[in-house]
Amino acid sequence: MPTWFITGASRGIGLELTKQTAANANNTVFASCRSPSSATALNNIATSNKNVHVLPLDVEDEASVRSAVDSVKKLLPSGVGIDYLINNAGFAANDHLKTTEPEALEAHFKTLNPRRPPAIFKTHVSGSFRVFRAFVPLVQASERKVVVTVSSELGSMAHVEDHSKLGEWFPSYAIAKAATNMLSKKIAVTYPDIISFAFAPGWIKTDLGGPTATYEAPDAVTRHIKVYEGATKEISGKFINQFGQEVPW
Repeated sequence: MPTWFITGASRGIGLELTKQTAANANNTVFASCRSPSSATALNNIATSNKNVHVLPLDVEDEASVRSAVDSVKKLLPSGVGIDYLINNAGFAANDHLKTTEPEALEAHFKTLNPRRPPAIFKTHVSGSFRVFRAFVPLVQASERKVVVTVSSELGSMAHVEDHSKLGEWFPSYAIAKAATNMLSKKIAVTYPDIISFAFAPGWIKTDLGGPTATYEAPDAVTRHIKVYEGATKEISGKFINQFGQEVPW
């Protein structure tokens, strides 16, 4: 009976991942987002699938994260942990290195959303770390112990000069994703019992990826699940794409 905990589940990749994992009745799925009351599509999945639990979670709020941990503990049988922790929540500012502001970089590490200041928004580095730190006891209590930090090929320094990887564009997002890659590696080294890897999901047609992206969400997420479920210690500490291939850092 695999258990999944997914952040950023109200839309995009997270929503599709919730939908597909919920379709397997053997899975127990904890789908989290900042505002469940307005997450209509996510709530519809939960209504149709009794193995889905929708939980409020703001990755930038320690009390919110701890509350989510407590909720999961109450819902899981004693001694059961989280098999797959998917740190998926994120956003991207459409900026360019020549014109972006330092605040845009800070937003991807902290709380300020440069598109709608001063609103708090999902972030990559501190949010992923906060969720992992709170949930690591539940991960260690599981059989699989898989922690996925959703990153992007834009976070690879090896691809910066490749124009198809957008070169000078999206510096804030790319720098943050490079940092999440390091976080994933640090987790792998610090917790050798855990399978921790950074994951490049691909350019997908979602709210974040836009309509001109390369991959359809249902097809891509099917590949994502295959990578997650097939993850072994051999890929721990590495940067893996949706096809199970290692991405140069």
